[in-house]
Amino acid sequence: MTARFKLFSITLFAAAFAMSAVAVSAQDAATPASSDKKMERSHNGRGMRGDRMMMRELRGITLSDGQKQQVKTIMETSKPNQASMDEMRTIMTARRDGTITAEQKARLETLRTEMKQKQDFIHLQIMSILTPEQKQQIETRKAEREKRMAERREMKKQQKMEKPNDQ
Repeated sequence: MTARFKLFSITLFAAAFAMSAVAVSAQDAATPASSDKKMERSHNGRGMRGDRMMMRELRGITLSDGQKQQVKTIMETSKPNQASMDEMRTIMTARRDGTITAEQKARLETLRTEMKQKQDFIHLQIMSILTPEQKQQIETRKAEREKRMAERREMKKQQKMEKPNDQ
């Protein structure tokens, strides 16, 4: 596995974690109480999309009750800092508008570095509670994903070559 792919995977994981954490907190705040049992299950952390599903890597991996609790604890104690998220959102808006300053660019890089380090730490914590068999399942699935991505890239490359340039 190349260093570039590892960096991409970690960055993707960090972005997914940040988005899911924001979505979960926004959903909890905005969702009215419902008598529907399915809705209740999904909002109290016991549903299929609860805390144990935040990491894409854990999808399809059977965790023991103890492991589920440990993952939940790790995720709860590692929630992103709302002030940093707001600051990043402000800087990203400035970047999108074309009004970003050099100081904001530097701060954005600092925030990204901090987020990446935090995500790396979370990833290591969660991987440390998995059994060797579970880790092997994750590696196998990761290799399968990489293979499918390579096949898609190749298909796209072939489609580009087959496309007439006249259009």
